[in-house]
Amino acid sequence: MPRSVDRFLTTHTGSLPRPDDLIAMMYAKMDPFDAVTTAVMCGHDTDCNGATVGSIVGAAAGLTRFETRLAPRLHDTLKPSMIGFEEVRMRTLAERTLAQWKRVDAYHRARHA
Repeated sequence: MPRSVDRFLTTHTGSLPRPDDLIAMMYAKMDPFDAVTTAVMCGHDTDCNGATVGSIVGAAAGLTRFETRLAPRLHDTLKPSMIGFEEVRMRTLAERTLAQWKRVDAYHRARHA
């Protein structure tokens, strides 16, 4: 896959926020439960919409804002349909994402120092 530091690349367009996602986040005032359920109720690609909104609002609001209605039901586990990656803890994914962000941030800071 080509590398680019000048533009955003994604391999799945479902990971990009859509108008319905933005409406859900604004209508729910960044409340994780209301934002995710509103995004899913908007229809269309409901799994991607819920996941995209949940990711953005979750990152902004933090785990404690998810209360007991969403996070505990997931048991800190995802089961993607990917060979060799059949089950993963959400905490592990968050740690890996943070590590990548730190790596990219360090690269850009060094480049613009």
